[in-house]
Amino acid sequence: MKKYNLSKIMKRAWELVKKSAMTISSGLKKAWEEAKTMVNYALEVFDNQKGYKIPWKELEKMLDTVYPDGDQGNGWYQKWNCNDWVKGGKDRTYISLREYRNSKLRAEHALGYYDNINGVYVITDRYKKVTDVIEKFQNR
Repeated sequence: MKKYNLSKIMKRAWELVKKSAMTISSGLKKAWEEAKTMVNYALEVFDNQKGYKIPWKELEKMLDTVYPDGDQGNGWYQKWNCNDWVKGGKDRTYISLREYRNSKLRAEHALGYYDNINGVYVITDRYKKVTDVIEKFQNR
């Protein structure tokens, strides 16, 4: 029988209640569902770059959980964005987090890219500091 961290599940439920305007009952159901379906992904090396072998749908769920679209208070709004790039035998989807204040873009943070050919989420970049979404998801 698998053991669950009940404290983390309860904290996650309260976080959902506060951020998503859910009831405590629905927040607990969603927190338990997340805990039961959570898979630990290991950081691997692919062509001299670090990343995770993960399906796109699973990564999309993690992005929605860690960075939910919506109002953050005091005029701030955040949403994650994807840009597809196809060239030279490569097919990638670059992921970024955009922060707006009073309808103006104030900041954009790189979240890495997803290699659509190999099904790999890559978190290393030579030019930008990249936030690891999967690590954030597993440590919350």
